[in-house]
Amino acid sequence: MLDLKGNLISTKSKKDFLHSEIIRYISQRGTPVIFTTDIDPVPKKLEKISAAFSVILITPGRDMTKKEKNRLLKRYTHEFGIPKIHKKHEKDALASAIYAWKKTRSLTLRINTRISSMDLPRKLKSELDTFVKSNVFTKRLNISRSISEYLRQM
Repeated sequence: MLDLKGNLISTKSKKDFLHSEIIRYISQRGTPVIFTTDIDPVPKKLEKISAAFSVILITPGRDMTKKEKNRLLKRYTHEFGIPKIHKKHEKDALASAIYAWKKTRSLTLRINTRISSMDLPRKLKSELDTFVKSNVFTKRLNISRSISEYLRQM
């Protein structure tokens, strides 16, 4: 799990991880806005879990190669200074999370830029940021519409 800034929140793999356990594990760590996988087609279990959270699924549209995953992991672990991950499933999951984060980073930066330029108190900017990113990634609304929706609710 990564946050929208690319920070590592958690990695975990477990044999026979139950659907309900996965949902609880994720919910305890935050509100997801994107799910991803390194393989195609998307596993049914992942489709069900992403549907349970009503979030988008980002995939490369094909199986990621070991070389691609290793390149992403090497750059990421170096850039963010995290220890090397040894479990194969966790490495694969982290590589796909990095892939999705990189695909959404420019959109996230546009949201950050728009909100930071607004004349609002820090607390409201933080709430607006969360609201807009959630709407943009889960409801697929555009940035301006999400900001307008938030301001109408104030």
